[in-house]
Amino acid sequence: MKILLEQFIDLLGLRGFVEGKIQSSLEGMKKTKNYPKFGDSGFNVTAIQKLLKDFGISGVRLNGKFDDDTRKSIKKYQNEKGLKESGEIDDELFNSLLSITPNSATIVSKSEEDMVDSSKQKGRIKHNFSGKKAAVVNYLIDKMNKMGVTNPYAQISILSTIEKESGFTPQSESSYSETPNNRIRNIFGKRVKHLTDDQLTKLKKDPKEFFKLVYSTTSGNQGNDDGWMYRGRGFNQLTGKSNYAKYGNLIGKDLVSNPDLVNDPKIASEIALRFLVKDVNKENNFSNLDDALKYYVKLNSGGSLRDLDVAKQKSKNFEIV
Repeated sequence: MKILLEQFIDLLGLRGFVEGKIQSSLEGMKKTKNYPKFGDSGFNVTAIQKLLKDFGISGVRLNGKFDDDTRKSIKKYQNEKGLKESGEIDDELFNSLLSITPNSATIVSKSEEDMVDSSKQKGRIKHNFSGKKAAVVNYLIDKMNKMGVTNPYAQISILSTIEKESGFTPQSESSYSETPNNRIRNIFGKRVKHLTDDQLTKLKKDPKEFFKLVYSTTSGNQGNDDGWMYRGRGFNQLTGKSNYAKYGNLIGKDLVSNPDLVNDPKIASEIALRFLVKDVNKENNFSNLDDALKYYVKLNSGGSLRDLDVAKQKSKNFEIV
């Protein structure tokens, strides 16, 4: 039976060792600027492959070999980020891979003092992410500590809930253009009840008009373009003008005038934490992970535990140290 490398690592209990080696490789490359070349192999190559995978580049294999497949993955990343498509690892590529949103504001600075080692984070938990996802997780841990949420079970559960919702990638609500009509009717109920199947099929092909209709009066929306302007965004799909106003006031940002700010990783993090953290004293009293996961999954879904198993699976990316 074929076993994926990451499954094999977990099977042997080597994830901590491998992640440590990858972190050491990244730190070494940052200091020396000595990057792997085509034909090389080793943990430096594995570290680059892991970063590419974290950025969502398909087809990446963590085999530690700078082969044709790795070169193709690098070119694909360079193409997506507007970099020179050399297929080589240079300063431009390396610095981009270490950033949250290349060529824009990043959650962690590239300066030495701001490069966060996740193993030294406060909060008594560690994770197995790298690249942009690691930076998001580290930022969330730091914000939780500053908010007073220091219970490791609470921290892991909050992070697991955010991961299951977004994979730590803030984004706007997806188009429903390929969603079956019966599924749309189940989701939006009476908001699309008056539409025939032909009308719904036509409407869903135009995302702007679709969201204008289904969210026309959602959470403070007043029709017109509000449904489109204040559709779901961020880590927890913030929806509705009044919610944009509420959380904008809480974090000191004008989200009503600038709704796309919700997809900034920093702002998405602050909004998600403001939504999930309700009672610091209560949340710091969790004595086990199961209770904490149930609490945050129910809070996030409005009382349902339907996603509990998914959150439990995501929690395996974290551990208490």
